[in-house]
Amino acid sequence: MAKGNPTNAITVRWMAVSGLLLVVGVSVGIWLGNQGLSWNNGPEDRAAQKFKEFIGIVSDDYVHPVAVDSLMEVTLNAVLGRLDPHSVYLPEDEAVQLEEELAGRYEGIGIEYRMVRDTVAVVASRGPARRAGLRPGDRLLGVDGISIVGWPTDSLVGALKGPATSSVDLEVWSPISNSRRIVQVKRAAIAVPSIRASRLDSGKVGYLQIMRFGEHTASEVRSALRQLREEKIGHLVLDLRGNGGGFLSAGVAVADEFLSDGKIIVWTQARGEGPVSTVAGAGGLWEQGKVVVLVDGETASAAEIVAAALQDNRRAQLVGQTTFGKGLVQDERVLRDGSRLRLTTAVYLTPKKRNIQRLNRNGESNDNGGIRPNRVVSMDSLNGPHWLASVRSMPSFDALTFAWAEQDRRRGITDVWVSDERLWDFLEAERLADKIDAMTEQELEWIRFALTLSQVRYQKGEQAWLQVRLSRDYAVDTALSLLL
Repeated sequence: MAKGNPTNAITVRWMAVSGLLLVVGVSVGIWLGNQGLSWNNGPEDRAAQKFKEFIGIVSDDYVHPVAVDSLMEVTLNAVLGRLDPHSVYLPEDEAVQLEEELAGRYEGIGIEYRMVRDTVAVVASRGPARRAGLRPGDRLLGVDGISIVGWPTDSLVGALKGPATSSVDLEVWSPISNSRRIVQVKRAAIAVPSIRASRLDSGKVGYLQIMRFGEHTASEVRSALRQLREEKIGHLVLDLRGNGGGFLSAGVAVADEFLSDGKIIVWTQARGEGPVSTVAGAGGLWEQGKVVVLVDGETASAAEIVAAALQDNRRAQLVGQTTFGKGLVQDERVLRDGSRLRLTTAVYLTPKKRNIQRLNRNGESNDNGGIRPNRVVSMDSLNGPHWLASVRSMPSFDALTFAWAEQDRRRGITDVWVSDERLWDFLEAERLADKIDAMTEQELEWIRFALTLSQVRYQKGEQAWLQVRLSRDYAVDTALSLLL
């Protein structure tokens, strides 16, 4: 059977985007639409009537007015919390936002931005925004004649997004030319890639990071693999770190590209059924090329299916940290009000029938959960020591690196490595200068590297940021040692 359509008894199911989502809700919405249920019709009907009676009494007689919708959601959350850690209730707005992310596209003007004080500053532009002349550093002051200075993020998103082919007039100030102008942008469907691709070791090794398993991930991966084959590259580092999952079907399709005909990708088992296998078809784009997979504690769900399929079939070695451990499959149900219930309907097992589920119903951890890598690499291998996260969240971190990027772009400076002077400016701004004596040289260099990464991204874009990031990634170094 051709790749991309493997033999599969599984319907297209939802794998929760991460095992870290809040445990919420069960669908009782259908209960409230039913009238005249008899108390003798069975436990479901009796529970529905009891729940309706309970809500009515609280709504009518509680000492203060009650928001019934909010009370309903709290109740749904409590019910699902008794089932498992991954069944999820989502209000309509949250569900739509998550679906948009996994669909890999949205309709809008095509900018990435950050707030500089109270003003929108363009970080990157593409599609319609780029065609209209918006460039990194431009400030957006107004939308359709209305000032947006000081607006909250949700209001900004609502103003900038809109149906494809609709137009919006933006008031733009450019700090380089110190001039204002009105720019009309025609909105369009903007593709949001779910992968990043690069080259390692002077171009001899391919690098492919999958950030999530969305609607178009499999086709994006195939396109990247074809490009590697055309360039005669036979080694690949597949990075699944930080990938919380997505669609089961996307994970299966990606694993299929690496496995030969008949190899088991995953087993699934629904209530009252025996395990059902999903196997690879023939003609995968990377059945022969060497591959190492990078994983960490945030690799979950569909990403774990890919990692386990390649490990169990001895197709790849895994490098990094033990994965999150989410071995449950969710199906989605749309409730009458547009909200969603993603309910666990099956468990999945690796090709060797390993159950990797880490958390039980009570949220207690199973030490045998997750997928253990063949080579363990320190958690500090990519982003540095854990305390760097607090450094990156300091107010001046983002503000200074953005300002440096603007200064260097204006002056035509291309060397973006943060100097001693700029490192000191940051330490002084955050009142860390007096702590230097207690810091090791390595700790200072980690701070410098974090600042440099941020400035590179603002000044030169994501691809340049990726190249610099990979230059100091010890997990990647370990992968290269296994490939070459």
